[in-house]
Amino acid sequence: MFELNNTYPLTKILDFNIQYVSLISKYQGKWVICHLKESDKWDCPGGKIEPGETPVQAAKRELYEETGAVQADYYPLYIYEILSDKGLSYGIQYFCNIKELTALPNYEMDKIELVDELPFEKMKTPQVHSILIKDINNILEYGIL
Repeated sequence: MFELNNTYPLTKILDFNIQYVSLISKYQGKWVICHLKESDKWDCPGGKIEPGETPVQAAKRELYEETGAVQADYYPLYIYEILSDKGLSYGIQYFCNIKELTALPNYEMDKIELVDELPFEKMKTPQVHSILIKDINNILEYGIL
């Protein structure tokens, strides 16, 4: 089980133990998805905040490690709450507009793809990603970013 349980405004950040960052990203007008090594699944960049890192530092590290992005704009949108078999966990959802990509580093992803629409059926967590993309499309459509 892995589902998006709730979202909260960033002003509530002190109410939660933020452990993760999620980065829905675009490059040259296309969504960026990452292929997990030794898997048939795709994901969006993101991961755990390391000790001593701020959320934005983790976002920059994760985006580079999983896409090769060396320059991007990072927009924190909201706090998300995930319910999994391990209980509740919290992260910050970012939208990233990637400006420059370099070669993909040798970490947990073996390739990236630029797509017009996310292939939810191939995603690691299709239900979560479909909700996140809907939210971000609404934000982009209304010109907030």
